[in-house]
Amino acid sequence: MEAQQEKVFFDERAVKVTNTRFILPGQKTFAMSGVTAVKTSQIDPNRLLPLILLVVGLIVGYNKGVNLISIGLVLAGGAWLYLQKSTYFIVLSTSSGEQQALQDKDLSWISKVVAALNEAIIYRG
Repeated sequence: MEAQQEKVFFDERAVKVTNTRFILPGQKTFAMSGVTAVKTSQIDPNRLLPLILLVVGLIVGYNKGVNLISIGLVLAGGAWLYLQKSTYFIVLSTSSGEQQALQDKDLSWISKVVAALNEAIIYRG
């Protein structure tokens, strides 16, 4: 009997999804036979400190007149707020529970990996 060849659904940035394995950077591998469901999860950064910095800059600018300190505080708070990104996780459901498998700040890339994992689950039958 001939062995079934692995079908590759995704292979980017050291992450590979086949019908039999989910391979992650750092030599971590999950057997797709044990994966029953896949979902994404998200953690948002704490945006309180940059908002406080922004508001303090606006208050200083309003009370003392626009000056270098108020402009600096507003720019720093705004830039910090703009640069903060959410972190997205792939969560695998197995018979032993849920496990975070992969994280990234790029939602579109995480979505591609999740789609490939779902394809692999469907392909397996």
